[in-house]
Amino acid sequence: MEATADFIFYVFDREQEDLLWQQYLHTDMLMSFKEFKSKQKVRDIRSIQKQKPISKTEEKNLLNFAKATLFSNEKGGEN
Repeated sequence: MEATADFIFYVFDREQEDLLWQQYLHTDMLMSFKEFKSKQKVRDIRSIQKQKPISKTEEKNLLNFAKATLFSNEKGGEN
């Protein structure tokens, strides 16, 4: 299950990175993306979690949250 949690954290980190990139594209881009990211004080969830192992209960809650997030829009964006 640890590999599953690590994968979920990876997906969340990539999503966070994509959102930050979109935010960066809407700025004046007077600095590099790396500088912009560091000023936003963004930390990877994955690296934080590697420092503190998660319990079985936390892992189960994380899986439920990931399922709810992934399947929250089953109709494909239809109104």
